[in-house]
Amino acid sequence: MIATGRADAIESLGVGPDLAYLHYYRYLNAGFRLPIAGGTDKMSNGVPIGLSRTYVRLRPEDDFGYEAWCAALRAGRSYMSSGPLLSLSVDGAGIGDTVRLPESAGTVSVQATATSIFPMFRLERVHSGRVIASAESESGSHELRIDQNVRIDKPGWLCVRVGGGGPKHLIQHRDEWMRAIMAHTSPIYLACGAQDSPADREALENIKTLIERARSYVERRGAGSAGSDILHHHGGDHREYLITPFDQARAAIDRRILQADE
Repeated sequence: MIATGRADAIESLGVGPDLAYLHYYRYLNAGFRLPIAGGTDKMSNGVPIGLSRTYVRLRPEDDFGYEAWCAALRAGRSYMSSGPLLSLSVDGAGIGDTVRLPESAGTVSVQATATSIFPMFRLERVHSGRVIASAESESGSHELRIDQNVRIDKPGWLCVRVGGGGPKHLIQHRDEWMRAIMAHTSPIYLACGAQDSPADREALENIKTLIERARSYVERRGAGSAGSDILHHHGGDHREYLITPFDQARAAIDRRILQADE
């Protein structure tokens, strides 16, 4: 879905940051411009509606409605949160925007703020998958800020996130899964000269491996039917229909790998 441009955004449920963001950062480092979104995943009455939400920034000329909200999400002007409210700017550009630097790169000014009714213990700034700065509070704060200059030497992205750093009973919600109090922005993208996006070969190879393993499962072990007892209208071989998107995704990744090697 992501490799072939069929996905508008990727959802995060606000669990542990290391695993939750691993694949997201890989896609961003591979050059995919992929907004982040939040969802409640309400499976029972033990989870309140709206525990995790998606916030988007509408432009002054946008209508205040669902279609404009969807368009803003697709444009990447979003962040997800289970409580904290985030803001992020790079040289005055907002979430989802692209900051263009000379081919020789340069320095950008980054301002980030997190505010919350819940105490927060850590606000982190992430540059192309690495935490490069943080604002922390030992006792928990309702507002955290980062205001620094960052040297950029190649195409990449910047975002901020809230999570971790404090005792468990203060950094978790009281739903039945004890999910984290956290938030994460979509990126601000950093272009250098004619290079708009990063193209990390290792990230591309990891994504290709995931695609091949998923394809293998569908082809060899996934449930399917060769008869007429399934509700679909695509015609032909049902299993072939199911594995075709994986072949398309693998071809898209192969093209990006070739471009990365040039």
